Amino acid sequence: MSASLTASGIAMPATASAVGDANTLDDYEEGTWTPTVAAGISSPSYTTQLGIYNKIGRTVYLSFQLRLGGGGSTSIVDFQIAGCPFTSNSNTGYYNVGALLCIAGTALVQTAQVLVVVPNEAKIHIWRQNTGGYNGVTGVQIGVSGRTIGTVNYTI
Repeated sequence: MSASLTASGIAMPATASAVGDANTLDDYEEGTWTPTVAAGISSPSYTTQLGIYNKIGRTVYLSFQLRLGGGGSTSIVDFQIAGCPFTSNSNTGYYNVGALLCIAGTALVQTAQVLVVVPNEAKIHIWRQNTGGYNGVTGVQIGVSGRTIGTVNYTI
């Protein structure tokens, strides 16, 4: 089955059939996902866990909101958000960077932060600028009541 032109736009079939032509859009998907803490805070409680995505070909666009509810304990391990619907590609040295729209925590006001999906993972890392480049934001810096809202795109 192929796509068809309707009065409201282009209709894609529910099940895509790849045609092998790189210039043919034959893979589109949208859905929801549930962000969770993968590292940096153990046994957190959650107030908000929202995530949506669009997948167009090999590119995934994620948006999320994650608000912690005050439970758990922090550590100096890099804070990571799990639950991404797809694993990133494994290109060595290729990082997929996104925008961090809001972050609530300690010691983060004076630095620039970015969201990063590293190769071959289905997790989001938060990196912050320092004098030598970027390093990971820790669970201690996020805090057990931290909140992150962001968007990132990556290639699978």
